Amino acid sequence: MCIFLLIHVKGTACNKHSAAVPLITDDFIANARIPFHSSIMGKTKRLIDELIQKKAQGNSFQELNIQMKLMFKGIDVKKITPEMPDDPATIAKIYEVAQAFQVQLTANPAFART
Repeated sequence: MCIFLLIHVKGTACNKHSAAVPLITDDFIANARIPFHSSIMGKTKRLIDELIQKKAQGNSFQELNIQMKLMFKGIDVKKITPEMPDDPATIAKIYEVAQAFQVQLTANPAFART
């Protein structure tokens, strides 16, 4: 993928004096570094992982119970990835479920990172 800017020389009637200048190339996209990336994405996944870890404590029945409760709220745990953009409504629903299970979630963004 490459996004081009078409430059046309004013006063010319043909494309012979026009030039396509690449603005954003694949190399630019691949090498782009966004320092606040982790604060924009992945909070949903971290909160779900934290909720499951704190409530279930390794109990597979409890894990399924939490996943089902989240599913009733419209959150499919299996489809949530760290790369997905965070949705404030989804995060609010996770906090509601945590409150129902009497689990205190931390706001620590480094939680559950590997």
